[in-house]
Amino acid sequence: MEIIISILKLILFLFILVRSANLLQNAFVNISHKIGINIVLIGLFIIGITSSSPEIFVAMNSIKEGIPSLALGNLIGGNIIILTLIIGIFALKNGGFDLKRDFSIHEIIYSLLVILAQIAVVFDGSLIFIEGVLLIVMYALFMIYMIKKVGLSSVKKIHINKEINKNIVLAVIGLLLLIIIANFAVDEAVYLGNMISIPPIILGLIIFSLGTNLPEIIISLTSKAGEDSNLAFGNFIGSAMFNTFTLGLLIVIMPFEAVNIHKIIPALIVLVIIIFMFGYFAYTDKKVTRREGIFMIATFIIYILFEFLINT
Repeated sequence: MEIIISILKLILFLFILVRSANLLQNAFVNISHKIGINIVLIGLFIIGITSSSPEIFVAMNSIKEGIPSLALGNLIGGNIIILTLIIGIFALKNGGFDLKRDFSIHEIIYSLLVILAQIAVVFDGSLIFIEGVLLIVMYALFMIYMIKKVGLSSVKKIHINKEINKNIVLAVIGLLLLIIIANFAVDEAVYLGNMISIPPIILGLIIFSLGTNLPEIIISLTSKAGEDSNLAFGNFIGSAMFNTFTLGLLIVIMPFEAVNIHKIIPALIVLVIIIFMFGYFAYTDKKVTRREGIFMIATFIIYILFEFLINT
């Protein structure tokens, strides 16, 4: 009975965490639209970063609790979910989607390399300060490049009014909830893991990664073709890339030896295959078709079944 109560509490905390992120995200998007920020930058950075805010707060609280492996599993699992389940659902629902409208093939390949860098750093289990700095720099370079490419000439001077004030208040509420609930979620995950003897890295890889990526899953199910499509794809890639920044920040603050790293080696291998597969899709025809979307979803299902088989 105690285990069931703990699982229900963790689900509740993850739900509130996601709702808090949505509150923060909507507030920032509304403000961004008001001041005229380009749609590509809104998807790639504003939504990409704010929808990934649960991951960064989980990472900070994992550091505080001395279990950075929980955050590591969450970030690696999140990348797998984004590049298989989420983009797969999006492609299936919209009959495929074009990659080349707002992103060149070189930009897509570089963004995949930024995500791939996480694996290169994690694979040996020893995460050192300089590797964290490198991850942050790789993310920052892409951000600077995209801002220069798209430009900020359309940005207008912000005029404080009732609506802007409302969105600022909502953003602050969302941020405070993220800080508080992330702490509860990490504490509950540690407690549950101890009860059922599941390492934190596996809890992060499967349970937390699904929970913290609910904003992206919802976007993939609800976004439509056209501008929504560009916004959504930018969000998905932006979220996966921001995981690189989050991992870099985690390592810079607290370099560590990953405990039970062997348990996520299958996930790392799957992620490498997915990244090269996605790169191939992008390089050959610059679009993801419905058939490729189905293949991505099937890959995710097989991966999850495999993880449950080897960890239960």
